[in-house]
Amino acid sequence: MSWTLLNTRPAHQAAALTEAAQALGYRVLECPTLEIACLPFRLPRAAVWVFTSPNAVRCFHAQQPTLPRGRLIAIGPATAQALQALAGEGGPRLFSIPKNFTSESLLKMRVFDPQNAAAGQKVAIIKGEGGRTLLKETLQQRGWAVEEVIVYRRVRRSLCPAWRDFQQAERPLVLAMSVESVQALLPPLSPNERHWLQQQPVAALSPRIAEVLRERGWAGLLYVAERQDASGMIELLRQLAEETS
Repeated sequence: MSWTLLNTRPAHQAAALTEAAQALGYRVLECPTLEIACLPFRLPRAAVWVFTSPNAVRCFHAQQPTLPRGRLIAIGPATAQALQALAGEGGPRLFSIPKNFTSESLLKMRVFDPQNAAAGQKVAIIKGEGGRTLLKETLQQRGWAVEEVIVYRRVRRSLCPAWRDFQQAERPLVLAMSVESVQALLPPLSPNERHWLQQQPVAALSPRIAEVLRERGWAGLLYVAERQDASGMIELLRQLAEETS
């Protein structure tokens, strides 16, 4: 019996994962829970620029057509690809990527050693509204001046038409590429529907996402990708498909 995957990614990011899952034998229901709304921002002066997601790059570029001067850091290969597109095909590799695609891994990079927090230098974190504060707080503790540049907001969408089909699926699986995309499913649901949903298995992109979902009442099986990028999620889906074939 094949899985029915509820793809909760924003509409402009859903297609590639949908196609990959379908190729693995999944029935995929696209159910975008969030829209990404770009916001106006003030461009600071900074020595180091941290881009936290492809959406951060896209919304930065919507207002600022060129890359900023300084050290550029991308959290994850998809973010790096988006930056490279701005630099131009065949252009210089202008950015660094932490070994793992988390704030914790980024903080281990040599550039953020406390002795490198030279007086007057600033780190600009290009990100969406809300989210974790670990990166900013830790860098400030190490002596860096830090400015968060909020370039987009997540806007919750109305419940997708595919939800009713998902409720009837014999083997449902929820895609969790972020905590926010999955939590956004809950507000429109009745208490009984919320309870049912939180008992279903979830394919989570990272251990942190799985941990937060568990803390917030998700009681079903939590499958976690070994790599925190799209290819890691596809590999997890491949493993689950093979286990049920």
